[in-house]
Amino acid sequence: MKNQVTINNDGTANILCERKDGTEVKVRVDIIDLEKVNKIPGRWCVVNTNDCTEYCMTNICDERTKSKRTVYMHRLIMGFPDGMEIDHHDTNGLNNTRKNLAIMDRKENAAKMRLNDSPRSHNRQGHRNIRKVPSGRYAVRVQNKYMGTFDTVKQAENVASMLRSTINICRTGVA
Repeated sequence: MKNQVTINNDGTANILCERKDGTEVKVRVDIIDLEKVNKIPGRWCVVNTNDCTEYCMTNICDERTKSKRTVYMHRLIMGFPDGMEIDHHDTNGLNNTRKNLAIMDRKENAAKMRLNDSPRSHNRQGHRNIRKVPSGRYAVRVQNKYMGTFDTVKQAENVASMLRSTINICRTGVA
């Protein structure tokens, strides 16, 4: 049985997919990609591939080898680029609209992952690129750029976030 699809007014569609625990979640795609996505036999489902990110995938049977192959929706939409990865600009693996996807190499994608604010990239104190120094102030360093110390963790978070955004915009051209 195929997944249920609803069409949105903004040129996108939501595909209702199931997680392993049975809960349902909406996966967003552009309407122009709906035909390509629906050509794949079987149902799309949502899986966790690491601690934080969910992606939409399905398994298909390769007729030549008779083996199962995993197909990720974002890779199908972007044309399965060999040796390249697909980046989700907003870090939401369930937003598979073309404006949210970009093809990049492993090095670029890894650099972007280090710059985002995902929970897996926080230090023991729970703050990305911030450490408490012996004076009790908070030091900020992003990609070996030292930005100084600040009285409060909130001030330090604001500076670190601004610097990560600036680095990311320079590198990718995307805010």
